[in-house]
Amino acid sequence: MWTPARLEVLLRLVALRRETPARTRKDLAAALKVHPSTVRRWLARRGTWKGSAAAIPARRLEELLREVSPTGADLEREQFQEDNAQKALERLRARRVPMTAWREQDWLSAHRVWVEDQVNGTSVVRLTRVGTRRDHAEAGSQNVRSVVVANRFEAQLVKAAVLREVSPWRVRLAGMAGGSERWISGAKLRPLEVLHDEIRRKSSHGPGRA
Repeated sequence: MWTPARLEVLLRLVALRRETPARTRKDLAAALKVHPSTVRRWLARRGTWKGSAAAIPARRLEELLREVSPTGADLEREQFQEDNAQKALERLRARRVPMTAWREQDWLSAHRVWVEDQVNGTSVVRLTRVGTRRDHAEAGSQNVRSVVVANRFEAQLVKAAVLREVSPWRVRLAGMAGGSERWISGAKLRPLEVLHDEIRRKSSHGPGRA
């Protein structure tokens, strides 16, 4: 649900995308080219319940979200990576892979996938080999959740599953690491262990089987 708090994060990201960062709601209105009263109306609740949705019209919300959504090229690249990871796992199960070369690349080492909520109101999913210098969340991150999986390919599939689950909330922040792999914090996301278990169960059936 687009609560006022989540909507305000989105509005600030749109302002940033337009290269007009907003410190105040007045700045925000100027960046969005609307009257300050419009921003106040959008950020009001539709009901009296604390968790009620923001009052922004659905069509306006879609227009704003479109400005900061991942591009078609982003989605195509992610699908390509997911397909390659699935094929690699199938080859690995069939022992039709260059095992020595893959071990040297550390692709067969344990990898960690984690999600972290950042101070700008967005969350991001990352993966890396366990034990590397990058094997930690960024300073200031909160609500860090992680799962360790058997190899790089399983990690890539877990990452793809995360992005699929949060797809309605995804945003793209240009110039940042993992810029297209972010979403508005608070989106519903099942535990990473559950996503990993689903991937392993699906993989155990083998290709072409239900």
